[in-house]
Formats: sequence, structure tokens, C-alpha cells
Amino acid sequence: MESSKSVEKSLCKYVFLDTQVHDSQRNNYREGQLHQLQVSCIDHEIKTISTEITIGEISDHITRKSKEVMENLLSAIKYSQWIVDVVKNISADLKTLEENFDIKHKQDLEIFLHKTGCHIHPTGDKIMKEVLQAYFSGDPPFKSRKNKPDLPDAIAFFTLKDFCSSNNVQIAVITNDARLLDAFKRTADHFISFKDIPEYLAHVAAIKDRDFLAHRQIITNNWDFILDIVGSKLDNLDISFGHNGYELREYRIEDTDLVSCEVANNYPDGFSASFRIDVRVYAEVSWYESGHSEDEPGGTTYGHIDETCTVDGFIRVYLDPKNSSEILIEVDYMYKNVLLNEEAHEDRDEELD
Repeated sequence: MESSKSVEKSLCKYVFLDTQVHDSQRNNYREGQLHQLQVSCIDHEIKTISTEITIGEISDHITRKSKEVMENLLSAIKYSQWIVDVVKNISADLKTLEENFDIKHKQDLEIFLHKTGCHIHPTGDKIMKEVLQAYFSGDPPFKSRKNKPDLPDAIAFFTLKDFCSSNNVQIAVITNDARLLDAFKRTADHFISFKDIPEYLAHVAAIKDRDFLAHRQIITNNWDFILDIVGSKLDNLDISFGHNGYELREYRIEDTDLVSCEVANNYPDGFSASFRIDVRVYAEVSWYESGHSEDEPGGTTYGHIDETCTVDGFIRVYLDPKNSSEILIEVDYMYKNVLLNEEAHEDRDEELD
């Protein structure tokens, strides 16, 4: 593995798949390596990026392969002499099958692009000027001067390079095309290159493992700060009671304690973590008690519950890539349903006064 893929690198927010990668996986987006990549993108908030010419190539290759598959199948049927009489009837069905095959794979491609949040960067006049300059000079990714077969790769290369420059980001690129791979490696400030999906996924896993340990340390170093942030969001608890008949009058939080906080997911700009806090709640309640006689009529009784319960949720921690000591912590979600199971203590008259 090259130094450009060292785990010291941050996880790129975008990943580009060359047409060859889709071809090598037979455009199977429902399982296998392309599906694994899709899951990894969703888990780590990584988006795919592509170009109009690349998507067009992938679509054209699907159509061509659909036609080839049906031609090969029809050819095999024709050589089966025992069914030669029904070949004419089968041919029409195979044409429909070819169209369905083509449509199915293109629909799967669209779903893959949608689920990975694919950004298709446009190719403008400025980019085409760079492509033509490289075309006439023979600069990478062209194999030689005026080599037309390299035009699609060159358009994709300069389009992606423009995206990196315009947005000050680095892109992970996956391709097994040696010439295109070399062009990406020559511009390491924009691209970090991988020869296939497994190599890229191994890189993601290595960064995830490294960041997991670093993020756990961040949690440890900011334990009290996290408790303060979470504690400030404990308003409007939805309190219910294990004993029937209690009505909540009001409550206050007496104390809080952060019990656990564990890294849940790593993202290019930080991580999320699940938390659990102990919350000591003092709830003032009332309930109706039936009378025992005319001399002892029923009525409303007042009391309180002083009980410690747990509240779970998730925080999102944002890291400043330029200053590791600067962090932003936000409560992403909090389960505010609290159940108090203890029996209320009746308040004496002097307590009510």
C-alpha cells in the first residue's frame, strides 16, 4: 500500500468509481463489492462523485452487455438441434428479456447513485479547454498525442480535478486502469487512488479503527463538558408513573451523572456517540383517595417522588481539521420518556406550607 493511502490521511468525503469498476462487478448493485461500498458510504456519510461522461459510459456498457448476453443465449439455443423448431418463437421473448435486463440494471444503477448521494459534476468550457490542451500535447491521462480513445477518461479526470480545486477537497478514486491510475497519482494533492473496492474498503476500515481510539480519547477528555451539554437539553421530559392515578404537578432535576458515552459512527467531519445519563428527578404529584366514611371524605392528596432514572440519546461531535483542540458538541437525539416507578411520599401539612 502506497504512502498516499496511509492511515494518517483523513477519510475523503467523496469517492469516484471508474467505469471499469462497474464493469468488473457486472453492474451488480444488490450484492457483492458494489453493495458493500454502498453500505460503507451510508455508514460513514461518504458520497460518490461522478461525471456526465462516466455515467453515460456505464449506461452504454449496460446496454451493450444486455445485447451480448441475449445474443449468446440465442446462439446457444440455435445449436441445440432438438429445439431448433421453436427458436423463432423464443427469439421474440428474448428481445423482451433483453430490454428488461437493460432496464433492470439501469434502475439498479440509479438506486445506487441515489443511496450514495452521488454528485455529478458538470463539464464546462473551461474544463474542455484543458482536455484539448492535453489531447494535443499528449499529457496524462492521454497515452499519446491525439489519442481519441482516451478522451472519455481525460474528460472525467479534468472534471474531477476541477471539482477538487473549486471545493478545496480531496477525492478517493477507484480504478484499475494503469494509465488513468498514474494520472491520478501525479496529482496526489487532489486524489488518493485505489486499484479496487476491497483496497478502498480496507483503507476506510483502517481509518475507522484509528479514529475510534482517538474519538474515545476526545470523549474522555471532555466528559464534564458533554454532561453539561446533555444536561442543558433535559427540559420538557415526558414523565409517566408506574403507579396508576398519579398526576404530575411539576418537577425539577436535582442531579445528573454521565454514566456512559461510546463512539457510534465516524464521519469525515467528526463522529457520533451514544450516551446514558442518570437523572435524579424530584416530581411533585397528586392523586385522588376515596373516602372511608362521611366523617373521612375522599379528596386530593399531594406528595412527591424523588427517584433516579436513566436518559439515553446521541450526540454529534464536530472536529475542526485545522485545530484538533476545537470541537463542537450538539445533542443529536434524546429519548425524553421517563418512567418513575417508586411510590410517592405524602407531603405533610407543614411541607405544603
